[in-house]
Amino acid sequence: MTVPAFCNPSLHTNAPSLVNPGDVPVATATVGAVSNKVDCCASCAGIFNCVAWQFVPVHGGEPSEKLPGGFDPWGRGDCQVVYHTGAPDDAKNVTMSDALAVCPNGKVHEMLSGSNNPPVAASGDGSSNNQQWNNVYFNGWNQGACGMPLNAGESGESPGMGDKSSLCPGS
Repeated sequence: MTVPAFCNPSLHTNAPSLVNPGDVPVATATVGAVSNKVDCCASCAGIFNCVAWQFVPVHGGEPSEKLPGGFDPWGRGDCQVVYHTGAPDDAKNVTMSDALAVCPNGKVHEMLSGSNNPPVAASGDGSSNNQQWNNVYFNGWNQGACGMPLNAGESGESPGMGDKSSLCPGS
């Protein structure tokens, strides 16, 4: 399975709460059971207008060295997503600018508040795994494809936004 760019654990923010300063119309839904935390993010990527997602593990416990967040991110759980139900509105910081095909209602700004992620201590053993994968072991809300400031189309091209100048010319 190909994992969308914004699902990279190093980009997870694990915000403890959602904010909605512009009173943007959104709805929350439970996608259902997923096999792990990254699959939850990938589920959000397949939902039109998904601006944020949260993995809800089946089992949680006391934090340990192996599971610092107190849950197994590679174990099954449920997936909650928040999606934008309205239309683009510059006054509420919702714009079609650079929006992807999965964001027909435009991209939404400023939906997450803070982060629970503790600082990553240097391991000293030269492993890069510590920094890159640390965020997957902690929980909270994360940006979806239609949430900013992440750009799910990091190539700089959005295959979903048609531009008449790039269409095949007529004969």
